[in-house]
Amino acid sequence: MPAPRLRQVQVRRERATRRDLADREARLVGRLRLVCEVLKEVDGWPNFLHIGSGALELSYDEGAVRELAVKAADVGDLIELLQRRPEAMKTEHMEVVRYADRPCIPGSSLKGTVRSRLELSFTAVNRRVRSCFHRAGKPPTPGQPGRVHFELWKPATEESRVIGFRGRKPVRDRVCDATKAFDRVRVCVVCDLLGAPGLASRVLFGNLEHRKGRLIKLEFDDHEKLWAFEPSSTFEGDVAFVGLREEELGLLLVGLGATEDGNFNPILMGKSKYRPRKVIRSDPPGWEGETVRFGAVKLGVKKMIFTHIGEEGLCEDVIVGNELKREIGRLVTNASRAYNGLNVGFSEVSELSKMLRGGKGNG
Repeated sequence: MPAPRLRQVQVRRERATRRDLADREARLVGRLRLVCEVLKEVDGWPNFLHIGSGALELSYDEGAVRELAVKAADVGDLIELLQRRPEAMKTEHMEVVRYADRPCIPGSSLKGTVRSRLELSFTAVNRRVRSCFHRAGKPPTPGQPGRVHFELWKPATEESRVIGFRGRKPVRDRVCDATKAFDRVRVCVVCDLLGAPGLASRVLFGNLEHRKGRLIKLEFDDHEKLWAFEPSSTFEGDVAFVGLREEELGLLLVGLGATEDGNFNPILMGKSKYRPRKVIRSDPPGWEGETVRFGAVKLGVKKMIFTHIGEEGLCEDVIVGNELKREIGRLVTNASRAYNGLNVGFSEVSELSKMLRGGKGNG
């Protein structure tokens, strides 16, 4: 089956919002206290979370390494000897991200997830789209890596951002770039909110600190090994915002999974989120032989805090409970009305489950 043909659309860009609070409509300042829970299971399969640091755990035979160190003339010689004796030092489980030696979901990963979700939540209206997300290369054919992602996020993945045509050949658009004089900067709504080259983000994502749940060592039937947060693990942290409009705060909440009724849909993040995996070993034991899923988490807002200047100086308005749920729903509804082409309420976890039940989730 050939790769699908993409629709050519153009990105709608507008002047970037000032970052000095001079825009009277963009004056919301505050923070969201987020909670995050790794879903206990998805479709009856235990669900883990891995967000990697790029580091690998090492194991080594101390006696063999000492023996080679005695023989080596210098460090370069030792490296060469170790390469000839791979059993003397092995890479083991892939590490999770840690700050001050404490595991967490890094703010950079959360921001990347929110940006990606927002870019994929916009589709074109009258051949114009509000986000600069664009495809790199051709869409994958069935069975190729990335096909599940392509199918999951249609119709956004079926659009190719172009700036025009040279003859009959489309000229691809680029991501927003604000490295020019500020008064001439024009960006899409996602880059205006979350930043672009030369343009600061108006949302600051802190780390979500690990609160509950064990880290488990898992080895899979393809021999990959990694550390993972066990099902029902929880995290907590802050996301700060400066100079937002109400609809932009609603847009941020959409990126976190919020819906117009004030609730949150589960979202996907981290490694191996598109396919089940078979565990052959675990430490602590107990997961051997299990088929498991990865990456399904549910975010929520514990409290919303607005900061402003009052008669007595700096003041904070804190919203919690039922009032908070209503406010989230109102802000998300504002975003839905303000941004045409925005798909609010899409649940990639539910949609992926349908795909896996249909036998399409292997890419």
